[in-house]
Amino acid sequence: MGISAYLFGRRERSEQKEIRKAPERDHSRTLARFRAVLAILAALLMFAPPVAFTQPERTFVINSTGDQSDPNVGTATDDGVCDVDLGTAGEQCTLRAAMENAIQTTRNAKFRFELLLTIPIKIVNGPLPSLLGVVTIDGALLFGARVFIDGSGAGPNANGLEVRGANSVVRN
Repeated sequence: MGISAYLFGRRERSEQKEIRKAPERDHSRTLARFRAVLAILAALLMFAPPVAFTQPERTFVINSTGDQSDPNVGTATDDGVCDVDLGTAGEQCTLRAAMENAIQTTRNAKFRFELLLTIPIKIVNGPLPSLLGVVTIDGALLFGARVFIDGSGAGPNANGLEVRGANSVVRN
């Protein structure tokens, strides 16, 4: 072999190795196995129990007729408790605070009122937030009393109570 052939990687015909092609494989067995595995997976998915992608229901007890927000809802110090007055013992939960907590923590919320009298809940701090998901609002009070929400102070063109979830219930 000459020096130029050595430098440029050329080989003489006598030095060339015979390049063998890989034998052609029959892919029909591999394809049949793949189809069998795919059929088994499809059968498992069809007969598997349904997976619920819903969040657990959370009940909020509204025991205050005010219109305050929960001061720590949606913040780093959010405790998940509906309480508008952190300095007073117990939970003081307004309708607005309960709705804000529901938006932050669940999409399946139930609102129950524990008020002693039929005193209107006056909405004065702007429109209430819209609720998404499955919502149940039970406005029945003790002794047949009813909850009354006065949204006249929510501002012009404000929607009152806006529930956008399917299968939601509002009863009074």
